[in-house]
Amino acid sequence: MKKITLLFLLVASSNILLAQLSLLEISQLEDKQFFKNTFLSSPMLEDFRQGVKKGEVTKEELKLERIGLITFFQAENEINKEKAQAFSYGYKTKSANTIINEIFAQSIAPMKAALKEKGTTLLLPNEFIKGEAAQSKYNQVLGQIKTLNGKKEPIYEMESTTSYRSTPEGIDYVGVWLDNGQNQEVLNLLATLAKEINVDGFLMVRNTTQFYGFSEALGSILLQIYIPHPEPNPKKEIYGYQLGQLEFVPDAPTGFIGIKKDEVSGEDYSAFPNLLSRCGADFINFLNSEKSELFK
Repeated sequence: MKKITLLFLLVASSNILLAQLSLLEISQLEDKQFFKNTFLSSPMLEDFRQGVKKGEVTKEELKLERIGLITFFQAENEINKEKAQAFSYGYKTKSANTIINEIFAQSIAPMKAALKEKGTTLLLPNEFIKGEAAQSKYNQVLGQIKTLNGKKEPIYEMESTTSYRSTPEGIDYVGVWLDNGQNQEVLNLLATLAKEINVDGFLMVRNTTQFYGFSEALGSILLQIYIPHPEPNPKKEIYGYQLGQLEFVPDAPTGFIGIKKDEVSGEDYSAFPNLLSRCGADFINFLNSEKSELFK
């Protein structure tokens, strides 16, 4: 009984200590501790094993050499509706997008470098949209996706929770959380766009934040990659495919902006370059590992 009690106390103490870590300290944890909060998934082994055996799916169709960043955004969970909306847009100024601009500005270069080490070039919209034809196609596809979303306001339904979202300057919001089969329609549109502008697929980055009475906290980071379907099915209108996803979820929502009496008392974005770089590199590493297993 004493041993069980001691073990319980040690585990509880460990969880308390982790909960007390700053977001920067969490981002610097050793791999074993850091990645215990990372959840990876990809259906490619199950979906394409027969296609590979028959020679109908090739490595070329699953390559990740050139990936476009289709969207990068902050999703603010509605805990306090008025304050959640205000902080999502940058301290009560809807046009500022202060928070996500800072996260993006500090994180995108390290993230691109981390993916490059894994053999993947991550391209921003201004890098993969070349020429008027590509720009026109991009605008057309994003317009069609916005129509499918059916809402012009910066509010969307995510996992049964109303959230507010914002994007950094130069990055559009592209939502894929649609019901009634429309998710596949979005994937089809992205597949068409990928082929048109010559990228292997698209990356989505979602940073979920939550407003509490004393801070703005990170709840999770979600990455997803969408590609043209290696086995398109015209009869079922399937042309796009979600290759996989990674979600990083800290033990508890962890603050990175201090708030006192509705005023910002301090900001610290220093964890995000580590968080996004490590998540991005691990995601690509995982997908390449799954691909190697598929074709071995």
